[in-house]
Amino acid sequence: MITVLLVDHPAALLRALRESLVGQEPVSVVGEASERDRALRLAEALRPQAIVLDAEMADMDVPAIVSQLHTRSPTSALVIVSLEPGRLAGQFDTQLEVEIVSKLEGVSALVAAIRRARHR
Repeated sequence: MITVLLVDHPAALLRALRESLVGQEPVSVVGEASERDRALRLAEALRPQAIVLDAEMADMDVPAIVSQLHTRSPTSALVIVSLEPGRLAGQFDTQLEVEIVSKLEGVSALVAAIRRARHR
């Protein structure tokens, strides 16, 4: 199983994301955060194999949080979901391997991205 930390806001979207991943092999959701500080604490405490982050969370600098998550949990693969994945291209430190998935692609694309990111 691939352990996953979900980071999304508001809580209703976080719950919907978790529910969409229930039963999706090989994903096992081990933590959830709907705000930045909790996400950083959980990333460090849980050291999940993958972190799924919603790029459209309010008041969040996506490249900064990605860097902070990597610092707290350097072995975690980072998967970003976005309505506009193209706008995120080139925004991340070249040393970080980040997988970006469109929200419009659905849960199967997200699971595939988690698998790809984990095997990099």
